[in-house]
Amino acid sequence: MTTVPAMARPGAGPAKPHTPTAAPPVATIDPVKMFRKYKWVLAITAVLGVVLGGVVHFAWMFIHPVYHARAIFQVYSVQDDPTRPAEAGQIDDVALERFMMTQRAIMMSDLVTQKLAEDRRLRTEAPEWAARFVESGNFNVAEAQRKLKDTVSARVIPQTRFIEMSVGWKNPTEVAALVRLWRETYDTELRRQVQESSGAQRDAVVKAIQDMTAQVESAQSRRTKLLTDKKIDVINKQSIDTQQHLGVINQQLVNVRLDLEALRARLKTFEAELSNPAGIQYSETLRDEVESLPEILNLKQVITTLTSERQAMLLKFTEQHRFVRELDVQLDGYRQSLDQKRSELLEQRFRASVDMTRTGVTQLEAQELDMSERQKLLTDRLQELTQTQAQLDDIDRAIELAIENRSTLDLRLQELNALQSLDSFMRVLVFQRESKPTEVTFPKLQYLLPAGLFLSMMLVTALLVGKELLDTRIKGPSDVAMIPRARVVGLVPSASEDPSAPGAVETAFRDRPRGVIAESFRQVRATLSKRMDLAAHKTLVVIAATPGSGATSTVANLALVCAAAGQRVLVIDANMRRPALHRIFGVNEAPGLGDVITQNAKLEGAVQRAGDDRLHVLSAGSREYRAGELLATEAMTKLIRQARELYDLVLIDVAPALVSGDGMAVANRCDSSMLVVKAMSETRGMVARLTNDLNDARAEMLGVLVNGVRSTAGGYLRTNIKATHAYQNT
Repeated sequence: MTTVPAMARPGAGPAKPHTPTAAPPVATIDPVKMFRKYKWVLAITAVLGVVLGGVVHFAWMFIHPVYHARAIFQVYSVQDDPTRPAEAGQIDDVALERFMMTQRAIMMSDLVTQKLAEDRRLRTEAPEWAARFVESGNFNVAEAQRKLKDTVSARVIPQTRFIEMSVGWKNPTEVAALVRLWRETYDTELRRQVQESSGAQRDAVVKAIQDMTAQVESAQSRRTKLLTDKKIDVINKQSIDTQQHLGVINQQLVNVRLDLEALRARLKTFEAELSNPAGIQYSETLRDEVESLPEILNLKQVITTLTSERQAMLLKFTEQHRFVRELDVQLDGYRQSLDQKRSELLEQRFRASVDMTRTGVTQLEAQELDMSERQKLLTDRLQELTQTQAQLDDIDRAIELAIENRSTLDLRLQELNALQSLDSFMRVLVFQRESKPTEVTFPKLQYLLPAGLFLSMMLVTALLVGKELLDTRIKGPSDVAMIPRARVVGLVPSASEDPSAPGAVETAFRDRPRGVIAESFRQVRATLSKRMDLAAHKTLVVIAATPGSGATSTVANLALVCAAAGQRVLVIDANMRRPALHRIFGVNEAPGLGDVITQNAKLEGAVQRAGDDRLHVLSAGSREYRAGELLATEAMTKLIRQARELYDLVLIDVAPALVSGDGMAVANRCDSSMLVVKAMSETRGMVARLTNDLNDARAEMLGVLVNGVRSTAGGYLRTNIKATHAYQNT
């Protein structure tokens, strides 16, 4: 949906876009502030909590004290060798822990508790405990078993090998008897299970020994048959000879392949030179070889001789002499012969090397093929011999393993017979027997006193937190800051908090300029001036939330502090229902605003001086002309526009927003607005509604002023007030 802004009214600021209302935030609590507020309640609660813990302790001691008797069992690991101590060897901690948890489950099992409930000694050794289950002369075993499962407990003591069995009840003698009977019942059941398990284990070992003997005999028969069929001795010799021959062939084949690879690479290089468009590029080795041939050496010798003769002639003749020129012709001829001979020999030698290389490659390829075939034959033969030998080795290993396992089982059978004579064979032995308890387990004073303190503090704290969360009254600026679209302009403490003791709050700035209230209005004026100057605002309507919020006193003190700052200020009393500014500033009630709006007076004639040339007051006016409807007329708009031109600041006081709509009417004709709320009077919901209304009005909502804030609410205001007063009056 599109919101169309209303047309701007004359004398008012620019229209503001509509801002959607945000969801209300969750209330927050300052723990320090809350503690200061309720510190005496918490102190009394702490004392009562300690007293309550003591009362509960002694009452519980009288009604139903609890004694605990305990028996402790030690668990041993599996003992494989009866000659070693029970703790020797590697211990599997996981398996041991699992065994301990299993034994704990057996102690608490229905089987053990049922046998304990059926034990006739239970009624004779714990008569008071058992008397509860006697009905018409018959003992209710099922009910006794159910109660036993609730009374007895067993636990594995962490990081140890101990299992604790305990029973708690009010009679110390009978509780020890219950533990003893329970321990004996468990011990009987454990011995029965161990005997059954050891007998089954012994039978399994004997059967395993018989199976191992049969395996040995079967393997020996297969070995004898294999020795007869395959002639193992001959195969062993052939395997060794074949392996040696194969090794020689493999080495020769590797050498041939290396030589073949080298020749192929050389041949590839030669063929690349033959196909080179630029001609063959001979190697330095080939060139050196050709240069050392006799044909080349003879030609070089002739050239050297002729060169020497030419050098000798040059000593006698010039370069142009006939003899010298003849020698030059001979030298050129021999040099050409040398170059031609060198080229012929290089090509001849190069092509001979190519042919030789090709022949070598062909020979090595044939040799490689022959050796590869011989290698395959020998490999197949060796594989056949190896498989036969592997079958024989498998049979030998099977025989050795079966004999070893049979020996191990024989030792295990001997150990089982020996272990049954050891005390640790049960793996669970009594480490500490039960005894009659001499000290009560519960209640204990050192536990109940802190418990009473903790519970009472938690309960009272929860109630106080709930009270704070449900209390939506405005207590200070922090509560206003929680409201969406609401800004805090400042706060003014309660007059009773000001050590300077101002007489009338409405003129506190004039009467006590060094007081805390006066300083608070200075801070509010600084905030307002900053925000109004940024938007070039001159008119400000101050609206109270409810009657008694202090809007009138706020207007009066702001007017005084702004006039003291050098501004020309006009105060307009637009509270047509209960005007008070004429009384505060000591001016006439009429003529005033009503007279000007109804054109029974001019603004210049109705404005009155309030003791200072910079401060003027326009009172509400004559009673017959005071009507709230006049504030919504065009005449009111013109008056505000005229006042903006004559004064630096125009402050307008109106009736409270809760009881009148005058404030909204004026807010639609002014530049800016401010809401004044009184601490501990208005709720956050009401302030949020009024803030939204003012934000939607034509005037810019500068913020909320919290008036009458008290330090007794548990905040930090008292310290600030004292510091301000001390600084101002030093």
